[in-house]
Amino acid sequence: MEENVRLFRLSERMAGAAALRVVREPPGSLLSACRNGDRAAFEELFALTSDRVYSLALHFLGDSSAAADVTQEVFLKLLVRIDQFREEARFSTWLYRVVANAVTDYRRARRPSVPLEACETSRLTYRGMSPEEAAHLRERRARVRAAVRKLPPRLRLPLVLRHVAQLSYDEIAGALAISSGTVASRLSRAHKKLAALLSEDEP
Repeated sequence: MEENVRLFRLSERMAGAAALRVVREPPGSLLSACRNGDRAAFEELFALTSDRVYSLALHFLGDSSAAADVTQEVFLKLLVRIDQFREEARFSTWLYRVVANAVTDYRRARRPSVPLEACETSRLTYRGMSPEEAAHLRERRARVRAAVRKLPPRLRLPLVLRHVAQLSYDEIAGALAISSGTVASRLSRAHKKLAALLSEDEP
């Protein structure tokens, strides 16, 4: 089970997902300007956070078109709800909650089919590997991704926030409006379910 989780985490970092962690928090002055209806400030906020929103939506949904739709929906919601953010928590935590809700709503409304290769990106490299080794790793990564997409949303959301966005248990709890204990429980169940799915899929 730990090997499967490690491979999932590694594959996402190879795809550039680790960059999500280093995106800086928007300055308070920018958020204040957004709350006051400053469109230029909102455009700056979009430039600062849109890649992060799209990447998370892509990992939740596995489809680039669906991720683009969700990203648009998230920023429409931010445009009308930014005044609800009171800086009692980090902006990124509040943003993750908006993304998680948007993803959940999208799945309920559409339940789209997800192509297996949807999350592959041209940034992936397999330096130092033989063609056979690279092909084997690509196959294993595809199997892990497919298994993750079979998880129910309540298990997939904390898994992606933990291993892709690299949030702490407390940050995930804040983003999903659940307790840290519930986060730990859902992650444990997600890991076990992921291991079972991969075991069933063994060639």
